[in-house]
Amino acid sequence: MKIKLLWFCLMAMAFSLLAAQLPPELAEIPLPSDPDIHFGTLGNGITYYVLQNSRPANIAELRLYVDAGSILEDEDQLGLAHFTEHMAFNGTTNFARSEIVEYLSSIGMGYANGLNAGTSYDFTMYQLKIPTNDQEQLEKGFMILSEMANQVSFDPAELEKERGVIIEEWRMGQNAQSRVSEQIFKVRFAGSRYATRTPIGSYDLLSTFERDQIVRFYEDWYRPDLQSVVVVGDLDPEMAISLVEEYFGDIPAHDNPRPREIFEIPHHPEPRAVVAVDPEYPYSNVTASWSRETSDYKTVGDYYRALHERLFFTMLNARLEELLQAEDPPFSFAYASSGTMMKGFSATELMAYAAEGRNREALRALLIEAERVRRYGFTESELARAKTRLIRNLEKNVEESDTRDSNAVVWSILSSLITGNTILSAEQNLNLTNQFINSISLQNVNAVIDDLITAENLTISYASTDKEGAKHPTEEELIAVYGEVQDLDIAAYEDTEVLEPLMAEIPASGQITKRKSYPQSGVKELTLSNGIKVYSKKTDFKADEILFSAQSPGGYSRYDQSGAIAAQLLNTYLNNSGVGDFDRNAMTRLLTGKIAHVNLYVSTYYEGFSGSASPRDLETMFQLIYQYGTNPRFEQSSLISMVNQLKPFLENQNLNPQVVFFDSLTAISYNHHPLKERLKEEHLNELELRNMMEVYRDRFADFSDFSFFFVGNFDEELLEEYVKVYLANLPVSQRQDKIVDKGIMPIKGKREVRFQKGSNESAYVAHMTTSAFKLNHENKVALNAAINVLNEKLRENIREELSGVYVVTSWPEIERHPQEHCNITIFMTCSPDRVDELNAAIMATVDSVRAGEFEERYVESSKAVMTKQYEENISKNSYWRTQMIDAVLDNEAMDAFLDNPSRIAKIDKKLITKAAKQYFQFDKNLLTVVMTPEASALQNKEEE
Repeated sequence: MKIKLLWFCLMAMAFSLLAAQLPPELAEIPLPSDPDIHFGTLGNGITYYVLQNSRPANIAELRLYVDAGSILEDEDQLGLAHFTEHMAFNGTTNFARSEIVEYLSSIGMGYANGLNAGTSYDFTMYQLKIPTNDQEQLEKGFMILSEMANQVSFDPAELEKERGVIIEEWRMGQNAQSRVSEQIFKVRFAGSRYATRTPIGSYDLLSTFERDQIVRFYEDWYRPDLQSVVVVGDLDPEMAISLVEEYFGDIPAHDNPRPREIFEIPHHPEPRAVVAVDPEYPYSNVTASWSRETSDYKTVGDYYRALHERLFFTMLNARLEELLQAEDPPFSFAYASSGTMMKGFSATELMAYAAEGRNREALRALLIEAERVRRYGFTESELARAKTRLIRNLEKNVEESDTRDSNAVVWSILSSLITGNTILSAEQNLNLTNQFINSISLQNVNAVIDDLITAENLTISYASTDKEGAKHPTEEELIAVYGEVQDLDIAAYEDTEVLEPLMAEIPASGQITKRKSYPQSGVKELTLSNGIKVYSKKTDFKADEILFSAQSPGGYSRYDQSGAIAAQLLNTYLNNSGVGDFDRNAMTRLLTGKIAHVNLYVSTYYEGFSGSASPRDLETMFQLIYQYGTNPRFEQSSLISMVNQLKPFLENQNLNPQVVFFDSLTAISYNHHPLKERLKEEHLNELELRNMMEVYRDRFADFSDFSFFFVGNFDEELLEEYVKVYLANLPVSQRQDKIVDKGIMPIKGKREVRFQKGSNESAYVAHMTTSAFKLNHENKVALNAAINVLNEKLRENIREELSGVYVVTSWPEIERHPQEHCNITIFMTCSPDRVDELNAAIMATVDSVRAGEFEERYVESSKAVMTKQYEENISKNSYWRTQMIDAVLDNEAMDAFLDNPSRIAKIDKKLITKAAKQYFQFDKNLLTVVMTPEASALQNKEEE
């Protein structure tokens, strides 16, 4: 503590003498690492990072980070870094075949609850959660991770089974997005391995490689000096370190290890461009990317420089956001960013989505803003707002540091491993920034552009839909836009400050007319003088979080299609337009330094609000509720702007086979009901401001039947005060809305629809059934238990045994209206020539669950998963909010969900079988939708 205090005193002294520049002796001081993280290196070279964190209780997040990815593959190993990751789950020295997955599933920590892995260009990462209140399970978790690090068996039979799974994953990824990205990467990373080492690899090699090729990759790169173990959770650090030493310390170091090379991207002094088009790519976007070497983040000087960059991008993005609010914006979405996940390489990117045919205009707008900053810089008022936002976000991180989730903490450590940067605590970040913030001058921030956007290493990429009649620029024309901007007469930016308060007049306090409490849950219920019900639950789950929702019966089901479209877009419109005298840009300035968000919505059968706030900004959140509830801003210019922003994301969606598939599934399952139709471009053309206003006035004229739900770390006296001032003054008319039945129900009986679309390598298949469902906790628990068993059986039978898919999964959707019912969907992608075979296997699996033909281990696994999920969820504000809302809507006891552990404990084979028979009615009600590639597309690929 004394060293830390002395260090910050020296910093303060230095900045009392210096206005803008860091002296070399200060800049070179190493950044202090997070003092709560225990890190070290074992004798064999493995590094470890251990942090005690109590959220969630009795759980530890374990990670194995391997500093090796697809970039290190030899020419005869393309795709084998990713294949190696898969094989780590398919057998090690002490875990045969699927024993790892089966064991973790048996303790509730399988694929359904945290087990995963991922392969990138430069690294591979394995993740699992493990209980810390059971020593045997804890040690076995460390043992599993250590065997993945050093003892993967690569059993030939398992390797051949997994080959089919990997090929299906490859097949699933052969879509327009991957084809466009491949075209861009070949230019952007030309001359580098990054252009030819995508993690998924080569189909030809994946289909034909021999065992020795993948074993060679594992032996070369899975070694202690390239591995790190991360342990974050509810575990004593000394015990965690001793477990790391016990299970990882004996892994032998490699003699004369193969050098781990860093692959650079060649320098290119002249601008380059690439035009990447595809007939199924549904968007139109353009990116200007300046590559550069990654800057280290290890010293005080590095931190000081990085602060300038953060402020720079905050201000630049604010300007891009402002451009969106024009009636005819040059793009529909744009952002500026800096960074990369690749070693030794970083980039500044200006990226925009635009309407078809407007990419050059979007590129021009992006480059003009960059050039405007280069010539004139930002303004003092912009910098002041950016500093306020930065400090406020860092303060929030500090306030939440004692209640942060272990999974989030793990990713901050992994990010440091990927980049090589020093890991700072939230408090260190805030203290350092506070030391520096006043010394950061506008002049120095403005100068950052010369480091981030240079005259060299520029790649302009254009991606768009290639369809009949489409006109695309050439590479030379894109580069010419860059040159033209340099010669333009560009005016300086003029900033507008907003000094008025969000509400000039605060209404007089209303009344609380009735109080009720629910002792078991601690939920409190208030009835206000205007009829509004308020349910609140004070928690300490997250120190800096308050969540809220509000609901009222009604929704857009009472309208025709045009009214329903207006209702669905009301939230998007009001986010664009603002409230009262404040448009979107003014609202952004007004809320600088505030952490409070409110969204208004209209769903099929309800309307309401949702949002969140920091405890210190609770009143701001209430004022936003009041303003959106009484004083929204309706302007034709905002409507035109919204339409122009949305159109580019909708205009070519029907060219995307995946969108067409799920659209077809929904449309067919609901008999093409117009109120279940996806938003389309033509709907935007029919929008009128009058309709938006009418829907708003109809749905939000009467708050007497609204229920508000608040969960989080609020001051209970303040909450009641704001409830009386802001909610009790919302307008009421006591009209008693009811749900309108428009016949939005899924079809019954059996039907199969097959069609061809696109050139994707995979077939898309969905099976859907519907059944009556009585909404209560007992039925929800039984349904979820049955779904867990079904998913485990589908994974084992269809993926593992038949090697037929990468993804096969089922999920339930419970609907309250117009009648309580449940939809079950089973989805997979597979080879087109195996659709019938795998469909039969899926239905056989369903029948086996319905008949109770599954082992007891599936029951225990389902119970364990549900128990662990409940134990984690019960400490989450979002879970409590959902349960409170469900209790009111389903007319159940407010405390009923707290009995779910006892309900889960009663799950047995009989209950699961009964639920499967009741809800898995694929034998009676079955809609099957199959989409396969167009024959002409497959033929063209074969000819190529």
